Amino acid sequence: MKLFLGLCAVVAALVLLSGCSNTSGGGDLEVILNEWSITVDKPSLPEGPIDFTIRNQGTKDHDLVILRTDIPPDQLPTKSDGSVDTGAADVHEERKVEDLGDGDKTGRTYTLSAGNYVFIDNRVETEDSQKVSYYQQGMRVAFTVTKEGESPSPTSSPSGS
Repeated sequence: MKLFLGLCAVVAALVLLSGCSNTSGGGDLEVILNEWSITVDKPSLPEGPIDFTIRNQGTKDHDLVILRTDIPPDQLPTKSDGSVDTGAADVHEERKVEDLGDGDKTGRTYTLSAGNYVFIDNRVETEDSQKVSYYQQGMRVAFTVTKEGESPSPTSSPSGS
């Protein structure tokens, strides 16, 4: 009887421990927008719900566009005004958060499937009769969503270039 009760206690403990483990993937991601960069606090997260905290620490309004693509961040196809052609082959716009004013902070939860992503600001402004593409000014960063148990691809880069 003692052996039976001991086994029951071990099984109960294992069930409790397995119930407490996090197998849902995803996680928290902080994205900082500034002139002229986008930074993330992690280069990758596993598949699952990702809780984005997006902060504009710049003085200009910014957007965040999440693109799924295997193209390196600094080589995305562009239009004549310097903005990224989000309708081009091998570029898929997944999400967009627009009009973040200076000092604004917002939260979003998105579930992204495993793959390579590039976060950009695709705004174009006219300054002194010149078109200024935020993307071409450096507002881009790579991000990877991994399948559970996989590590990020070695070709992914956590910083913009």
